[in-house]
Amino acid sequence: MSKGVFNLLSAVLRTFFVKSRFIGFHQSLKDYSVCIANHLGSFGPVALMSSLSSVNQKLHPWVIDEVTDLRKCAAYLRKDFVEKELKLRSVLAERVSRILSRICVDLMTTIHAIPVYKRRQDIHKTFERSVVDLESGNTLLIFPENDESKQDDDICKLDSGFIRVAKWVFERTHKRVRFYPIAINPYARAVQIGKPVLFNPRAPFGEEKRRIKEELERRITEMYQDLAHRHEQTREHSRQLILPLRLFAHRRKVA
Repeated sequence: MSKGVFNLLSAVLRTFFVKSRFIGFHQSLKDYSVCIANHLGSFGPVALMSSLSSVNQKLHPWVIDEVTDLRKCAAYLRKDFVEKELKLRSVLAERVSRILSRICVDLMTTIHAIPVYKRRQDIHKTFERSVVDLESGNTLLIFPENDESKQDDDICKLDSGFIRVAKWVFERTHKRVRFYPIAINPYARAVQIGKPVLFNPRAPFGEEKRRIKEELERRITEMYQDLAHRHEQTREHSRQLILPLRLFAHRRKVA
């Protein structure tokens, strides 16, 4: 898939499907930046990649390694997307999964996605590639939510393994990684980016990992709830404007 085709696809998604407001994206991302976002099924990655591609062409996402391997992709998509979200079953699910797998693997290559491997002996490949990409001036996009910790408001706890990339970067370059929290609220159709959390290489790594994890969780949750609150205020304001108009129209009709 060419970059031009990807940009066209992104424009279509932004116009007809995602339609999200983006808040705080006027701030420029510094070098050695990592964006951390909540996932929300397929909506989170699609919303961010289709929309931010027009803002930051150097955004490289972490993705599960199955979606970068044509031998594994169809089975993964069938279980995690086709059956789970599209609600398809049987032969139809298998055929759709195979078609989508070819598109998906091609797309992952186009957007320079970084595979995240489940096997411990392979995870170093993810960090190696991430450090190289950050050194080259790219920004990482990671969705590290632990789905098993899902709460009532759709916000999950974060797995903290991704924070190790900051340790790798500092050991090799003496540069400090900034982690930018991003909250995606599909009900408000809005996405907000917050101020970054800066890695402190002088602190014991275990304590620093816990601090960054908890601070990102707090900021993402606060922004998510704030987006929901703003959405409710906007809806209430709209109702207050519409009601007098309806009453006026009704009186004119009666008269």
